[in-house]
Amino acid sequence: MWQANSGKHVAINRGVSSANGYFFVVVDSDDWLSHSALERLLYHWETIPEENKENFAGVVGLYADPSGKVIGTIFPHSPLDSDAVEIRTRYRVMGDNFGMNRTDILKQFPFPEDLGKFVTEALVWNRIAKRYKLRFVNEIVAYKQYQSTGLTASSLSIRARSPRAARLYYQEYVSMDRRLPLGVILRNCANYVRFSLHERIGWREQVSAIPSKLAWTAAFPIGTALYWRDRAALCREAQT
Repeated sequence: MWQANSGKHVAINRGVSSANGYFFVVVDSDDWLSHSALERLLYHWETIPEENKENFAGVVGLYADPSGKVIGTIFPHSPLDSDAVEIRTRYRVMGDNFGMNRTDILKQFPFPEDLGKFVTEALVWNRIAKRYKLRFVNEIVAYKQYQSTGLTASSLSIRARSPRAARLYYQEYVSMDRRLPLGVILRNCANYVRFSLHERIGWREQVSAIPSKLAWTAAFPIGTALYWRDRAALCREAQT
């Protein structure tokens, strides 16, 4: 299956819409799977009690670099039943993970295609987290070698050029109907301000679009500083 470069999120949408299998995995150009990755992920899926499977979107394992060193943080215990938001905020797991998700659930949560060429996958994972859990396991199932020209390396430039997508991600994050640590709220609210400014959205519209005016007020100076730091970095990039 081939398509013109419209962004990874559009490619995922097309793949999901055409998929017939029970599970769906996303393999980036700098990823490769262990020999038994799919077998092991399916094994862990089958350990979920049958009556609970309808509440789970999939299974997530670990990435390693080419030397075999785990990328990011291992899970505090394994297996761990959580979701894409709680695993970051409560358990403070950092870094990329690799998993498989139920195709039928991904079909319910397509990526928006009108927000620019880059939409973070976390936008959809967070939406799924409102309704479904994931089983996290401390087992290396895939390997990743970050490219100097990849999305991770050029994250600022990409997000600044797709500010609508970045703003929507942070707007939804700070509007979640769940208790979040104060530091998480302020950090995400600062980024909400940051990308609102990239999109040239004024303070009145910013404040009216999120539930906590106090958090916005506290985060506004930091978000503004981040915006101006971005502008300076993008200017330097344009001159090289």
